[in-house]
Amino acid sequence: MPTIRVTDGRGKARVDAFYASAGRRTRSALAERVVIAEEHGCIVGVVRLCEEEGHCVLRTMFVKEALRGKGLGVLMLKAFEPLVQGRDCYCLSFDHLTTFYGQIGFVSIPKESAPDHLRERLEANLRKGDKMLVMLRPACLARHEDLSGMEPTPPASPDTSLRLPTVAEASAFG
Repeated sequence: MPTIRVTDGRGKARVDAFYASAGRRTRSALAERVVIAEEHGCIVGVVRLCEEEGHCVLRTMFVKEALRGKGLGVLMLKAFEPLVQGRDCYCLSFDHLTTFYGQIGFVSIPKESAPDHLRERLEANLRKGDKMLVMLRPACLARHEDLSGMEPTPPASPDTSLRLPTVAEASAFG
């Protein structure tokens, strides 16, 4: 099984090379925290914690195709979880991965409740035909050990979803 570690942006060149080798145009930044899975000195999985416009965002979770479905992504998420403890954290997810991200407390939210920049990114992905949604891991959530037996919230249908306040609405309350 690959080893998993958390690092800062100093491994940027290796992370970018990993994404490029998988045909991704993603570029990491020095200010990011990164969870890396390595096997025999080679990166086989990455997930990044980014600060974007004052919001914590899980970005570009990617595992080498040959290792998918073997639990590596779950181990990476569990290593990622302490990085966001006590903070709201957003992610844009493919709709078939809600249960995966739900393992550390992410829940689907209406796109109208997402920060503007994430809503715009989501809309761009939807226009390309990607089946994606916005997820949030609330700051008040306990660690995953305390969530045993709980099911993640499935994506809400537009007509039955509980609408969370937008960032602008929430800031009006102080």
